[in-house]
Order: sequence, then C-alpha cells, then structure tokens
Amino acid sequence: MGPISAEKIAIFQKTHGLEPVDGIVGSLTWAKIIELSPFQEPKKTADTNAESDEPKAASSTEDITDEDKLWEDHKAVAVWAPSVTKRRYKLENGTIIQKNNGTKSWRNNNPGNMMTKAYGALKMDKQGYGIFPTVQAGYDAKVELLFDKKYSDRTLHDVFLKNEGKSDVYAPLGHGDNDPQAYYDFVVKTVGATNVQDEDGNDTRLMKDYPKATREKIVQAITQKEGYKKGDLKKEI
Repeated sequence: MGPISAEKIAIFQKTHGLEPVDGIVGSLTWAKIIELSPFQEPKKTADTNAESDEPKAASSTEDITDEDKLWEDHKAVAVWAPSVTKRRYKLENGTIIQKNNGTKSWRNNNPGNMMTKAYGALKMDKQGYGIFPTVQAGYDAKVELLFDKKYSDRTLHDVFLKNEGKSDVYAPLGHGDNDPQAYYDFVVKTVGATNVQDEDGNDTRLMKDYPKATREKIVQAITQKEGYKKGDLKKEI
C-alpha cells in the first residue's frame, strides 16, 4: 500500500475513533467501511441472498427443538437480517427458519465471531461478521482460519498477542471489550499445560502442528469466550 493510501486510511481511522490508527485496513476498519459505504441497490438476479429479495414473513411459526438435527439434514442457501436480533435462513428445500435473540455468534452460525465474507460464509452482517449456512460450517471456518490458513504459522501466543493492539490478531484490542491478554490466558487455561514451552511458559508449537484433540480444545475455548448462547429457533409455516 502506498503512503498516500495509508495516510488516508489513518485519517479515516482517527475520524471514526478506530484504534490503532496505523493506516492498515484491518477487521475493525473494514467493518466501519462496510457500515458507511453507500451500497448500490443489488441487481435482480436469481441470487436470493440479496436483502431486497427477502420474502414476506409467514403469519405463524413453530418451535424447532433439535437444532443439531436441523443442520445435519439441511443447510441454508440464503439469509436475511431484518433486525439486529433476528436472522431468517432459507434452507435448500425452501423452508425458512428464524433465529431470534441469543448471541450474535449463535444467530450467525459463527461460533468464533469471524469477521469475514470468505471461508464459505453466505454473507456478512452490517457489522462485518460472517453468516454461515450451518453451525458446522461456521465451526469448520474457524478451524481453517486458525490451523490451515491465516494463523497456521503462528504460535498460540502470537494468534492473540503478536503486535498486541494490531488488527491482525484474533481478537484485537479496541474491538468491543476485547482484552487480548485475558483472551489468550483464558484459552491457555482451557487447553491445559504443555511440555513444549519457551522461557516465558508459552507453547512454542505452531498452530498447524497441534493434534486434533488440542485443536478442538482451542476452538471450544474461543466459542466459550465469544459467548455462544442459543436463542429461539423457529420454522415459518
């Protein structure tokens, strides 16, 4: 990125109270750009993922009691966010289900609260968080991000604390109430002790080298830290 672009980005960050003011388009800056961008009206195509194509809500609903079974049998092909606390998913068989209340990570099928439109996400919400076609898809995306792609060549310490405060760590300082050190300490405590440590007691293994059992512990710790809590799951009838 050239110095002029970096300078403009830094001004944008300062104007909108984003930290750090580093001239880099990280997750926080990107989310603010999306929030403020005057998007054009989507074209009328077969893509029912456009907000303008949201179908009218049914007059009645029925509760879905087994969410695991739902996502084992189906996946969403489109999603709409009519309000902050509501998501409407269209399944491949045409059924529309609602996710009401609960936490954002649950509503978005995004247990890691990943800010992305990649890794198989259907789209992003207005805050820049990915919305996935199933809970498992969101889980798999987090695994891919941590162990196969972006963070694969980092240690667990550097996933959260490399250049602390920068936007390329997993839970950057200044994004909501994130505390990178506390986040890292929580994950380490959940994962447990290791005999592969540096002089500061940090695990020296790279993320890509963790065995399956440890990966699952890390992913579950992040899910817990992100506050994954279910709300009301309903089927429109």
